[in-house]
Amino acid sequence: MRQQAGTLTAVLPHTRTDMYRFGGASLTAGFCEEFLYRGYFVWVFSPWLGWRGAAAFSLAFFAIGHLYQG
Repeated sequence: MRQQAGTLTAVLPHTRTDMYRFGGASLTAGFCEEFLYRGYFVWVFSPWLGWRGAAAFSLAFFAIGHLYQG
C-alpha cells in the first residue's frame, strides 16, 4: 500500500500510536469537512451567491484543500 501512495507516505502512520491517532483524525476530519464544506459554507455564502453559487464556491475550497492528494 505504501508503494501505491507515492509521495503521500510522509503523512501515513508509521507506528501503532500513529495508527490510532490517524484513525481518530480521519473520523473527525470527515465529519468536520462535511459540516464545513457542505453545510456551513453553503449556508453562509448562499445569500450572496445563491444556493448553486455557494455550493460551487464551497467545492472550489474543498478541492484546493485536497490538492496535495493529487
